[in-house]
Amino acid sequence: MNNDGNYQALVMWINSSDTCEEWTYPLNYMNGRFICFGSGCKYDLGNIKLKEDGSYDTSSFTPQEGLIAEFYMTEEGIVWKDLNENRGKDRIFTAIE
Repeated sequence: MNNDGNYQALVMWINSSDTCEEWTYPLNYMNGRFICFGSGCKYDLGNIKLKEDGSYDTSSFTPQEGLIAEFYMTEEGIVWKDLNENRGKDRIFTAIE
C-alpha cells in the first residue's frame, strides 16, 4: 500500500535470459479483491537497452496501456487475473521463505 492509501501490483515475467515483461497496475480494493480498472501498463523489458552511463534507454519504447486486472487471495497464495491477454491464467503467487 502506498502512503496515500492506494495499492499497486508489479508482475515480472521472465521468458528467457534476454526477454522480460513487466506489468504495473494501480489497484482499488473492492469486495475482497484488488482491481485495476484499465490503467495498467505492460513493458517489454527485452527492448530496453542500457546506456553507457548505466541508465536505461527507453526512447524507442512505448508501453502497452489501458490494461485491466484483478488480484485476490486464496489459501494457496495471490491469484492474478489478467483480463486483457489472460497471461495470469492459473498463476498463483506464493511467498518464498
